[in-house]
Amino acid sequence: MKLHYFGIVLATILAATLAAYVPPKGASAPPEGSIAPQHYYAILPILLIAVLGFLIRRHQKHGRVAAQAGSDGAKFASTAQEIQTGITRIRALLDSQGANGSATARSSLDQMGNELVAPLIEARHGLALELGLGPFADKMSQFARGERALHRAWSALTDGNLEEARMALKDAEALFGAIAADASTPATAPVS
Repeated sequence: MKLHYFGIVLATILAATLAAYVPPKGASAPPEGSIAPQHYYAILPILLIAVLGFLIRRHQKHGRVAAQAGSDGAKFASTAQEIQTGITRIRALLDSQGANGSATARSSLDQMGNELVAPLIEARHGLALELGLGPFADKMSQFARGERALHRAWSALTDGNLEEARMALKDAEALFGAIAADASTPATAPVS
């Protein structure tokens, strides 16, 4: 970031210098309204600093994502298993308490979304780097179906439709179970 600010300061100083340039008078003066070629070369250091700053920032960002990628595959499988376990608990709560447990089930779904689903969605870039685009698309497609089923269950609980909530939770439990089982099998390495 400091390099970026340094480039801005240098560009400002150079622009002020070029703007204040007064061409020489007399026989050796270039034609009116033109700038001598050596003044164009003064812009090259600014362009070099800008390109270097861009490349450094891109490298740093790629390094952060790549460092995160090593653990995302394992985290994906364990989180899918945790979500499946949470759904099983919510289904048991609804089976035992019926309509009386819908508020508790809804708050459990909210908590699950905030603590388990949202961080997994945030880690999707590292997972894509780790798995490659094909396997990543397959896993995230199934994950999105499970997430939609959780949203349907939450909505059905809000509306008081327990049967629809039970069906949506059953679908979500099956989907996240399949994700956890599939994630435990090793994936092929991405093609570089």
